[in-house]
Amino acid sequence: MKVKSSLMCQNCGRQTSHELHYVGSSLHEIRCLQCSTETWGHHHPVAGYVGEMRGRIVTKPWRVLREMTTEPAAIRSLLPRVASKPVRVASELIEILR
Repeated sequence: MKVKSSLMCQNCGRQTSHELHYVGSSLHEIRCLQCSTETWGHHHPVAGYVGEMRGRIVTKPWRVLREMTTEPAAIRSLLPRVASKPVRVASELIEILR
């Protein structure tokens, strides 16, 4: 996911628009839209992603259970979400390896 924000650029020396690139919930890189300088948010994006994925896998049963008890109608969307999960994970991995 990419988000735009106004930050102080270390290269330009002034506040400019930046693009923040997230992979999962981890900040992967920051790029100044004025001078195109890139700053890495995580020095080892694969290691960070693996750690995050481990936590997501361990907590998934509890998150699904909580969702089903608080919003029973959500069970209808469960099958399409489960079916599309491999594609979503693959797209996250492709983003990291770019």
